[in-house]
Amino acid sequence: MDIIKDSLYLGGRPRSCDLPKLRKAKIKAILTVDLSPLEDAVFNSSKRFHMKLADKPSKNILSVLEEALLFIEKNMLEGGVLVHCLAGVSRSATIVIAYAMRKYRISYNKAFYRVTRMRSVWYVVFELIFSPNSGFINQLK
Repeated sequence: MDIIKDSLYLGGRPRSCDLPKLRKAKIKAILTVDLSPLEDAVFNSSKRFHMKLADKPSKNILSVLEEALLFIEKNMLEGGVLVHCLAGVSRSATIVIAYAMRKYRISYNKAFYRVTRMRSVWYVVFELIFSPNSGFINQLK
C-alpha cells in the first residue's frame, strides 16, 4: 500500500494482518475494484464500496468510473481512502490515474507519470507493479 497524494492510497487486496497498517494510515474508506468484496467480519469498521470488475481489456471501466471517483472525493474529506484490486496493478491503478486526471485536469500520460512516481515499489519491477491493462488505458485516453 502506497500513499499517492494526501490521503489517497493505492494497493493490493488487504488482509486481516494489514489492519494495523490501515489504522496507522487512518484509512476510513476502502474502494474494492475486484470480482469479490472484502470480508465483512474483518473490514466492518471502514466505509466500503465494491465495484465488481474483471481485469480484462474488454471490460468497460468507464461504466463504474464516476461512482468510484465520487466515493474517493467524498471520503477523502473524512480520512484516508484505499483503492485496491487484487494486486494493486491494473484496475485500482486505472481508477487512481483517472482521479489524478480529473483533479489536476491533466492528460493520461501526465497522470500515469504522477501516480507511478508516488509508488514506493515501482522501480523494482515496473511492469508488474503498475500496469493498467490496454483496454483500460484506451478508455481513459
